[in-house]
Amino acid sequence: MFLMNYNLFENIDQYEICKDLLIETEGDIKKTAILLKSNKDAYFSKFTISEIEFSLAGLKETLGSTILNKLSRGLGGDIAKIDSIVAKMKENELNFNKEEHDALKKYAELRKKEKEIENSKDPSLVSNLMTIKSDIIKTATKLKELKKGYGIIADSLEKQIDIITRKNSRKADYYNMERTRDLVETTKDRWLKNKELLSAASDENFMRDLDAKLGINIRKIENQAEKMKDTYASMEKEAEGMANNTDLNLEDEEIFEMKPDEFMGFLDRKIPLMEMHLNKFIKKSKTSTPEEKDKLRKDFAITRKKFMSRLEYFKSILEKKRSRYYNEANRMNLENSANKLDQAMERFRNKRLRFDEKNIAQ
Repeated sequence: MFLMNYNLFENIDQYEICKDLLIETEGDIKKTAILLKSNKDAYFSKFTISEIEFSLAGLKETLGSTILNKLSRGLGGDIAKIDSIVAKMKENELNFNKEEHDALKKYAELRKKEKEIENSKDPSLVSNLMTIKSDIIKTATKLKELKKGYGIIADSLEKQIDIITRKNSRKADYYNMERTRDLVETTKDRWLKNKELLSAASDENFMRDLDAKLGINIRKIENQAEKMKDTYASMEKEAEGMANNTDLNLEDEEIFEMKPDEFMGFLDRKIPLMEMHLNKFIKKSKTSTPEEKDKLRKDFAITRKKFMSRLEYFKSILEKKRSRYYNEANRMNLENSANKLDQAMERFRNKRLRFDEKNIAQ
């Protein structure tokens, strides 16, 4: 029956899309209307903003403010869910690294003994050789099973992330930033744990054996660790550049000349980088010492102020663009950009350092 009350809804799918967006915008009819109007689904684009707003007003009334607020608050928990899943991913990888290292170390020792016995050509050691060969097979099987088992866990966690970040670029960007930071640590950990095997193997035969029989290329692991380190270092450098205002002169003219869709893409990159930089202060505050507390608080406040000023500057550029672009698609992109900036400023204002009183008391 409710579908007949509002001409915007012709089926349950359209109703659900509108309801979900209304919840995500915390009941903001204007924002929801703009998002629907810019939706790739041609169905919503045929309505005017006024018609959409009229239908949404009726939908909001049926949902009721209590239910709407409750659902909206629940949506804010997605970032906490991402943090929890990312932490599990990191834990899963570190556990895998340890178990893989222990098994590889045993594998290397067994291969060394096997070679020594074969070189000795001592008939009395034949039975020992058979036992060692059997242990080598068991250890190789364990390594393959470890990779498979931990891979299943990783796939499950990835699917959970996909559900949360789907159709939400801000959450996806946040996840990518946090995940990249952890990958720097876990890939380096894997390399450091296994690099001793390079010195343990005096010849290339052992390395080829690992690669051919177990699919483990230690030098490739080293390259991956370096690549992740470089990727994250590049992100940090860009974020620090914004914090230190070193990129302003370079960007100003480029930003002003960007088309609305390019400007929106620019914000999709810059805002998460700023957030990543602020989150570094927050995470550091959890383990800070009394001596670090005052400086950390001061640096955080200065950086946040700079970022807020930068966002204000982006808003001023956006307002200038409004006078240059008039067609509906461009106006929608500018409106979406305005929403991104407002939401980012609200999040930045609400960020707080989290000093652990136990650390501060020490």
